[in-house]
Amino acid sequence: MMNTTTGTCYSLLSSCDRGPWPLCLDWREVCDQKIDCLNGEDEQWCELLETTQCVEDEYRCHYGGQCIPFEFLRDSRLSVDCLDASDEPEFYSVPSYQSFNWKCINISTFQCEERTGRHVRSFPCGDGEYILRSIMPAPRTFCSNRRDYELTRILLTSFNYILDDHCRQAIFCALHNSRSFGKVET
Repeated sequence: MMNTTTGTCYSLLSSCDRGPWPLCLDWREVCDQKIDCLNGEDEQWCELLETTQCVEDEYRCHYGGQCIPFEFLRDSRLSVDCLDASDEPEFYSVPSYQSFNWKCINISTFQCEERTGRHVRSFPCGDGEYILRSIMPAPRTFCSNRRDYELTRILLTSFNYILDDHCRQAIFCALHNSRSFGKVET
């Protein structure tokens, strides 16, 4: 089981309250167009990143606003220059899983440590790998380090994030009933 309170944690947002969410705020979750801190602190001031103006012979990366020379654009999937890899064609390591950088659990290079996902609905695994178009809770785990599994486990066992007691009980009953659905009473 993964320790969800340690790991790659972004510590520069001191007032980030994730509520009942015990997963660390990964730096890739800052300015990713999804509010992860209850007060929205992880999405504040992000528009300042968008003010970067590239000169005529530069390519502007999608997220983060970096500028790279046009000669680095589409030069090689092995030579990614933008943090979000928007300068190179998308490459799925395991196409059926929609997983990118699935070997990052064993690699500590720019390819993994200094990368963000380029898609708004992607789920960062916390080590450079990310899952595209993820919906949590997920019926199976895709992150090599099982960060998505831990989030699913927390969502389906704690219920602390549901404030209304009636709603919490309804979800608990629905989950319990779905486990026994299709079983024949003997």
